[in-house]
Amino acid sequence: MKKFFFIKILLICIAIGSFVTARAVSFAVSAEQEATDTTEAVLFVSNSCGCCINLKQEQFSKRFRERYEGKLLLKEYEVHTPEGDRLSRKYNIDATPNLFIGKTKVEASCYTEEMFRAIDRVLPKHQKKRPAAKQTAQEPYVMSITTEEEELTGIASKKDLSQMQKYLERVKDDNAQTLGSIVAMFNNKVVAQAMALIDTNEKKLKNLANKSSSFQAFKKGAAQIETTQQKQLDQLLRTALKSKRK
Repeated sequence: MKKFFFIKILLICIAIGSFVTARAVSFAVSAEQEATDTTEAVLFVSNSCGCCINLKQEQFSKRFRERYEGKLLLKEYEVHTPEGDRLSRKYNIDATPNLFIGKTKVEASCYTEEMFRAIDRVLPKHQKKRPAAKQTAQEPYVMSITTEEEELTGIASKKDLSQMQKYLERVKDDNAQTLGSIVAMFNNKVVAQAMALIDTNEKKLKNLANKSSSFQAFKKGAAQIETTQQKQLDQLLRTALKSKRK
């Protein structure tokens, strides 16, 4: 089997929030922050909306983050979820897709390039309004890089081990994006706690893969580990948000 090497993660943040523009994660953010932070772009979509489906096919979210990195932080909400429904009522959403930069409604479109042109027309006035950032001395936050060999040497067939390997790589990619979102919004202590949770669960997944006799057996156990991790992260971030609001 081909050997895989994975650079676990490097999080160096001189000013937390300037390092990553990342997708919304499954925890609540205060409505006041969503409405007033002019560096935030809030996108409302629906799974039953043809235009939204087209934007997804054109990889709008990915291209948005690449194009506006360091300028805008995209948060995307499905209007039929509890959080999406709450926010759509706050923003008076009556159709999708709908995009806001700060409190400014951006002209929506079914096509990514047209959306970008509309955003480019709106963005300059928000950048002019934004006060100059204060330069504060802050200790750099560094989490160590670990390089580890990810080859599975379990008891399953080579085909099943290969499937497990791909599954593990997908989980790590998802976890890296989740950590990026946490880095952008929380302090070093919370980031470190989240990193520890994720690292522990990734090790559990690898151990499970090496002990599983088949991919299906592994997949069943992996789902339980991932569900537990999500609950742990949700609890950690809810607690952190309560502390921020005090």
